[in-house]
Amino acid sequence: MSGWWLGSYLVLWAMLALTLVVLLVVLRQLGLMYIQASSGSIRLDEGPALGSLVAPLAAVDEVSGEPFDFPSGESELSLLVFASPNCSICDEAVRGVGSLAREGGADVLVLSDGEGERSETLRKLVEAPARFISSGHRHQLMGIRSTPQAVVLDRKGVVLEKAIVNRFEHLQELLDQSKTRAALK
Repeated sequence: MSGWWLGSYLVLWAMLALTLVVLLVVLRQLGLMYIQASSGSIRLDEGPALGSLVAPLAAVDEVSGEPFDFPSGESELSLLVFASPNCSICDEAVRGVGSLAREGGADVLVLSDGEGERSETLRKLVEAPARFISSGHRHQLMGIRSTPQAVVLDRKGVVLEKAIVNRFEHLQELLDQSKTRAALK
């Protein structure tokens, strides 16, 4: 073989090896995305510990203007959803939480870490009977740094489940897991 034929074969094999490496990287990323999408919510160590008691909260709903206590003790489960106005994923997770309150039989409270105008888009997405308050200090008190995050409480205010939720469906799954856990107690 002459020199230029040998060079072309070497370039061809180098391109093939590079293509295989890129293909493996893409397949790995697709696998990670599939695992995260199928498993639903992602558990974190931040926030209140499982089994800990969350102090009751007395506040005014910024959507309806009515005062309320949370958890109210009327529903079997209470769902705290921590969101941020700067988080586009939070909009997706918060959209439709009113249906969880109506059909899921849970007390639902969305806490935004933004104040005033910054929370306006989130406030518009929360529909009754879910409640909404802007409370950045509540995020800090509970140790919440990542949003959107959800915490499910039982009637007494004990933490049953907590997780990062990227979609509304993850909230539904988390609430269903909590119902199962509460039924086993």
